[in-house]
Parts: sequence; structure tokens; C-alpha cells
Amino acid sequence: MSSGGVIASMYVGNVVLLLLNLPLIALFVKMLKIPGKVMAPIILMVAVAGVYSVRNSMFDVLLAIIFGVVGYFLRVFNFDLGPFILGFILGPILEEHFRRTMILSDGSFMIFLQRPIPLIIMSLLIIAVVWFAYDSRRRKKRMLPTMDQYQEAERTIGSTDRKH
Repeated sequence: MSSGGVIASMYVGNVVLLLLNLPLIALFVKMLKIPGKVMAPIILMVAVAGVYSVRNSMFDVLLAIIFGVVGYFLRVFNFDLGPFILGFILGPILEEHFRRTMILSDGSFMIFLQRPIPLIIMSLLIIAVVWFAYDSRRRKKRMLPTMDQYQEAERTIGSTDRKH
């Protein structure tokens, strides 16, 4: 498939979306007024139906639910989802190329240290890991004030300003 065909299909898709979305703006605005308690089950049912319809497999539905729960807990504990998704997408590619490299080097890790480009990448990786570990320790030692302490300081400063 040529890249020109992909680009042309993107243009056609944008035009179709424009033609469909302009008349439906009022409906979308009304949908925004529907409470989340009503919309969440509807979205969940449509998502489950979509996952099931791909291969008619309950395993896929279970897998989607498990990843949804994992994503929820990642969000609750303030994990950044970008690196997680990036790793999930690039992980199999990295694994395939790592396996190929290990086959070419007969299982020796020295292949990563014998050439200049992998050596530079490994050095930068080690420097980055050490720097972030050092920086996080330094930040923990510097303990920033809590919001309550900050508000108390503001009240104290505000009360002394009124006296003068």
C-alpha cells in the first residue's frame, strides 16, 4: 500500500467526519448534559460489545476488563500512562530485535559494548538512571511544605500586613 493512498484516505475521512459532525453538534451538546452515572454503563456496554465482536471471544472481553482495572489503578496512583502505553506498544518490537541480536552474538552481551553507537546509548542510559535517582533523593531531602503549611503561612503574612 502506498503512502499516497493512506494520506488520501485520511483526507476523505476528515471530509466525511466534517459532513457528519457539523449537523450533529446540537446532539453532542445535549449528550454532554447526560450525567456520568448514566453514560458510564452505556460506554462500558458499547466497549464490551466492540471487543467481543472482533473475535467473538470472552477471553478478549476479560482481557479488556483486566487492562481497564489496571489502567484505573494506574490513574488512581498518579502513574503517567504515556510511558506505559509506549512501552506496551514498543515492547514486542524491542524484544524481537533483542532476541535477534542475542542470536547474532551467540548469547554474548558484549555486542552492546563493542561498537560505538550502542556504547554511547548505554552510557547515556546509565547517566540518566543515576541522575534521576540522585535528583529524586535530593528532592525528598528538601521536603516541600504541605498545602496546609502554605495556607497557614499565607494567613500569618496576611495578618501581619493588616497590622501595619
